Amino acid sequence: APAPTRTPVVTEPVWIVRDLPDATRVRNRCPKKVPAVVPIVEAHLLSNGTVGDVRITRSSGCAAADQLLERAMKRWRFKPALRKGKPISLWLTMSVTHYWW
Repeated sequence: APAPTRTPVVTEPVWIVRDLPDATRVRNRCPKKVPAVVPIVEAHLLSNGTVGDVRITRSSGCAAADQLLERAMKRWRFKPALRKGKPISLWLTMSVTHYWW
């Protein structure tokens, strides 16, 4: 007989809102310094489906663009990750590429 399937101990968060700053806004905020690096960020995903702290761990090269990104991420909403069926908070590290030049 096949082994019974188990429910994962931790399920991943599911994004509901994950907007990022428009590339035009980034260019307007950084007209003389094109962000040359894809930023890496850490976001604290809270068990209530919101984002708490956001940390830029590798800057884009333009502080104003990094600030736009940080503000946008704090507006993200998601269905929380679950551990044994209960919502949990966790830190997520990611690179953000799709709106950069």
